[in-house]
Amino acid sequence: MMKNMIFTSDYLFLSPSAAAAIITGQPTNGRTSWKNEFGKTLKDIEQSITEKL
Repeated sequence: MMKNMIFTSDYLFLSPSAAAAIITGQPTNGRTSWKNEFGKTLKDIEQSITEKL
């Protein structure tokens, strides 16, 4: 799965927080840590989608 801190194959995480914790090496809130190229957090993106429903 990983070699020298590089993923050697695709890996599906069960949550954004689990993925963020692997990258940072500590417990992390993935919904506020992950951001797109415009600086919007995953939490913001999810909220804007649910508001449109």
